Amino acid sequence: MQRKKITCIVGILTILLELSTSAEGMGAQNEPSIHKQDQSKQVTVVSIPSLSFLELRSEQLAKLPYFRQVTEKGGVGAMNIRTANRGMRDVYLSLGAGEPSLGIADMQAFAAKESWRGASILDVRKRYVGSNIGEASPRSEADLLIVPDIVRLQHLNRKLTYGPGLLGSLLKEYGIHRSVIGNSDWGKRTTIEEDKTRRYSPMMLMDSDGYVDSGFIGNEIMTSAVDRPYGIATAYTQLLALGGKSEKPSLQLIELADLNRLYTDKAHYSEARFDELKGQILQEMDEWLGQRIARMTDRESIWIFSPEVHSEAAKSKAYLSPLLHYTVDSQAGILVSDSTRRPGVVTASDFTSTLIDEFNIPLPSGLNGIPLSTKRESNALAGLEKELSSMQTIYRSRPLLLYPFVTCEMVVLLAGLLYVLWMKKKAADSQRAEEWKGAMPGRKVVHTLLYSLLVAPAVMLLLGLLVLPLTNVLGVEGAIFLMIVLFIGGCLLCSVFLEKWPLSSGMIWLAYGTVWLLMVDVCTGSHAMKYSLLGYDPMIGARYYGIGNEYMGVLIGALVLAVTAALQRRHDALSPALRCRGLGAVTVRAAAPIACFLLVTGCLAAPSLGANAGGALSAAV
Repeated sequence: MQRKKITCIVGILTILLELSTSAEGMGAQNEPSIHKQDQSKQVTVVSIPSLSFLELRSEQLAKLPYFRQVTEKGGVGAMNIRTANRGMRDVYLSLGAGEPSLGIADMQAFAAKESWRGASILDVRKRYVGSNIGEASPRSEADLLIVPDIVRLQHLNRKLTYGPGLLGSLLKEYGIHRSVIGNSDWGKRTTIEEDKTRRYSPMMLMDSDGYVDSGFIGNEIMTSAVDRPYGIATAYTQLLALGGKSEKPSLQLIELADLNRLYTDKAHYSEARFDELKGQILQEMDEWLGQRIARMTDRESIWIFSPEVHSEAAKSKAYLSPLLHYTVDSQAGILVSDSTRRPGVVTASDFTSTLIDEFNIPLPSGLNGIPLSTKRESNALAGLEKELSSMQTIYRSRPLLLYPFVTCEMVVLLAGLLYVLWMKKKAADSQRAEEWKGAMPGRKVVHTLLYSLLVAPAVMLLLGLLVLPLTNVLGVEGAIFLMIVLFIGGCLLCSVFLEKWPLSSGMIWLAYGTVWLLMVDVCTGSHAMKYSLLGYDPMIGARYYGIGNEYMGVLIGALVLAVTAALQRRHDALSPALRCRGLGAVTVRAAAPIACFLLVTGCLAAPSLGANAGGALSAAV
């Protein structure tokens, strides 16, 4: 009988693993890929520093018809741009390397004709590296954009798989022309005021030698404007003329930094004036985008993203950057990635791989990113904004709830320990020993508090199912408040209920119930865990699917507690004669716990379920 039960459990596990893997593969096959073109593909990447999803709300898009057109007829996604320093220079460099990289504040790109610290850029380059300009450079020295101090950057990122310049080197190898237009300068540059330069965008397209084929990143793409931040504004007419079409495959990066300059200089403006300038800047960008879209052909593709969000978005924890994709024949949809398995949420490495894949270039082995695809979906932006609001709710709730909970946990455990020591001291008094054995003052209170700690992970998991509807109805602030109330109330109610049970029964039901909740959630897509306070966070980007280390520890710990409590209760219920039946009886009693651990281990190890190899090893041990 016991063998039949074990066989049944193992069979169920195998079927679950097979079905989940098959379902995942079918889902991936049904998603249409990013539209690819012929060998003369033209890809334009528009970088708008300080753009966030706050600027893509429906009331704002009503004033920006061409941004609305892109969001309604193209692909929409939210990209994780988190880096060590949370700066745009790291993001550009990471996109060029295909993995998180570190930039240097004073390391920038310059046109070959410019000077740096009193010397021409070419002379500085020769001083550090030598006279070579890279193998088979398709352009003359006069056209190049150069990162003169590339060696220092390579040393800082020497532990990367491929290092800075991977994207540019691959494009160069396959004959794809690379160009960069625009900068984030804080004023027109002179040889004296070099502290105004902020030219990090070429690091996204530079090759491993620190070169970009051509570009315009100086004063020629700016115009003087005394009523604008730092007295300058983007010259959109000139920008449109310089961003001409090429007869051969090309990738062009255009940086529109007026919005970033405004937020950097925000402290000097009144609120009314700031809002007025922000509206003007967004409308100018929208008009330029409309002109650029009107000139598009069926072999062109436009990507729009932000290398950093502005201070207001960061304050509200809206850290994910907008990522938009548009072609003349694109259809409304949401960008999806196999790296995250969460529709609409993508990584910076995925974007790098997608740009490589746009030109049908084979991806290098070891590159983390997976090319994006578009899943057709009407009103994708509205759905994505609801998803992002739920992520904000969780991200902002964690410090408000988890820090006090950990403090409370330490206090309760310490109080429980002191209570036990106090009771032992009282029981040691021979005159009152029988009285204390009969009734222990405060026992129910202590048990209730200790139970509240044990039920907390399960309550947090169940609250994950309420985050999305609560955020949609109450907003982020209201959802945070109600979640805190529900968490405290839920823990207390469950602990009061469990305290009425015998200790062994309460532990068994609590532990097995927690294991059952986690297993069901993982096997059905981890919907609760994605929004749980103990789940993983797309804002941080450490994990996007499966089971995280927090709940992995809860799962294994709860299973150990459940098995131990069940075996202890069964042992206590047996008569002394039955306890000594021999090795055969022990083997039969151990079969069920072994089957449970095998089930949990298989769930943790399955890539389509738990996807936690370390957790699987821990469960096996």
